[in-house]
Amino acid sequence: MTERATNTPQLKFFGAFITSLLVSGVCVAGPDLSLLSGYEADSGDQSYGYAGTLISWRFLVTRLWLDEVRYSFRVGSDKIRARAPGVSGAVGVGLRRKSFFLNILGGWEFRDVRVSPLREGIRVKGSLEGPLVLVDAGLWTGLNRVFFGASYSFATTYLWARLRGLRNLTDGFRVGGEVVAHGNEDYRAFQMGVVGEVDLGPVSLSLKGGYKRDSTGNKAYGGLETYLEF
Repeated sequence: MTERATNTPQLKFFGAFITSLLVSGVCVAGPDLSLLSGYEADSGDQSYGYAGTLISWRFLVTRLWLDEVRYSFRVGSDKIRARAPGVSGAVGVGLRRKSFFLNILGGWEFRDVRVSPLREGIRVKGSLEGPLVLVDAGLWTGLNRVFFGASYSFATTYLWARLRGLRNLTDGFRVGGEVVAHGNEDYRAFQMGVVGEVDLGPVSLSLKGGYKRDSTGNKAYGGLETYLEF
């Protein structure tokens, strides 16, 4: 049995909300627009894919995001699979300097968490909505780059945090590593791996892979990320 719920009036309201954010952001932001996308999967049955945009002007930052996370966990002897597509919008403040940036945003998230099979004791399920808080920071020192990102969803109690370090080997090519922790009331994961990043014209392309430990055991993971700034 799979639990699935929808909330059409709320989704219509949220569609109008993120459309207004996008229109207002484009009107004031001009060329300060970034497009992001990525996909990650492990050697089991779990994955995460996303597409989003960041629009910034002076100290104002707008973030629009579409994603889907798939994860597994156990309730007793049963293995539960969850599929959770979501949409979110956030606004906040950003500080940018030559070798440093910091963004702090707050917004709203809708997520439809579908679990199968449905069992007693599953805490995060159904059509959920709630506040979303995000922090994103980066620092450049010589040939090194360090990035930290974190988010917390009050709708799904999902916490995600990542620390990534990169070093320039040549102009437009960087390598490094990352440590990531994430999960909610049902699911936990920790992963660490290597990252390679290359600039292809206006696009930055990142490849990553490594070791992952989650609620169902040990796995390998890999992924691809793209970043385009106008």
